[in-house]
Amino acid sequence: MKFKVLVLCLVLIEPSGAQDAVEARPGAFEVADGGTVFLDEIGELGPELQPKLLRVLESREVKRIGGQRYARIDVRVIAATNRNLRSEVNG
Repeated sequence: MKFKVLVLCLVLIEPSGAQDAVEARPGAFEVADGGTVFLDEIGELGPELQPKLLRVLESREVKRIGGQRYARIDVRVIAATNRNLRSEVNG
């Protein structure tokens, strides 16, 4: 059984589209394809990144920074936080 757990901390980069990028590097979701990605401290994710994460979760596709194509991913997501998100959302 393939089992991968990653903390979301890698950026998807295409060498042609990002400054100082020498080679293409897969991000956490690509590396975890077929396994599990662990999103630690999800409560700290800012409002500017939340729609981007939601798009990845809904579409199951990622696009590298500077890339031209989307890559399909199949990952299980586990998220953790020490904050009470229910009370923060409900006010």
